Amino acid sequence: QMPKDYQKEVANDPMKLVNAILECARMDTPVTGAHQIVDDKDGLTTEIGGKKMTFPRGTVLFTAMTLANVDEERFPDPFVFDPEKRDFGKLTSFNSVGEDTYDASPRICPGRNFAVMAAANMIRVKHEAEAS
Repeated sequence: QMPKDYQKEVANDPMKLVNAILECARMDTPVTGAHQIVDDKDGLTTEIGGKKMTFPRGTVLFTAMTLANVDEERFPDPFVFDPEKRDFGKLTSFNSVGEDTYDASPRICPGRNFAVMAAANMIRVKHEAEAS
């Protein structure tokens, strides 16, 4: 949850507000995981924890995005709300990696950008109403 004082501070700064929403999504990932089945006839070879691994065709894989977003190697002090210092290019959420990366996964959540903008508008309108 975004601290209320910080909401007031960023309500009228669109870039800071979007970063704050992304930081909330990093800390409490809206899409917690993704399943997929390896369908390449040669399997899927990747590196996990510095070790090369091959998953054969038909293997069911699960990506735990929640855990990736609190990885201290990717996000120093992962349990501290710090949207102004985060590299959101490392964010794993909305079925993709990174805010601007569109080819990192099989699909992008079609509501991703709408959800972020809707949340930003709700916060902005709320603070405008409270100020009047």
